Amino acid sequence: MDGASGAPSLPLPLPLLVHDLGTRSDDSQTQFSICNQALSTAAIDLLRDFRCFDTPQGWVLALDPASLHTFLWRPQDCKRISLPTAKEDFPRSCKCLLSSNPSLSDCVVLVLNLDTPQMLVCQMSRQRMGLFQLRHQV
Repeated sequence: MDGASGAPSLPLPLPLLVHDLGTRSDDSQTQFSICNQALSTAAIDLLRDFRCFDTPQGWVLALDPASLHTFLWRPQDCKRISLPTAKEDFPRSCKCLLSSNPSLSDCVVLVLNLDTPQMLVCQMSRQRMGLFQLRHQV
């Protein structure tokens, strides 16, 4: 933590991408600094014990596999937005997308299962998360 501001300090200059590769037992995240074009592996206390999913919009979706508590985190300023508790663990292989700025009430958080035609949908305005089965019609 940065003592002056209370915000967690990040090992690399911004902007950066945070990836939870799930291969280390010390709760570390692999970060790629776009500015320095360098990799760094470090533990981010806020994300300890959480599975992390990056979004194209620069936010990280964090899921606690034990409690299924979820939140969005923006590495640039350490802003955190609480989400509803998930009903089940996220798929092993998935992609997270945001429909718009998550600070807006009309934002929808999508977690797409890359192995089956399913997606989790969280509507920020309703503060609930639901599972939807996608159907393919020819």
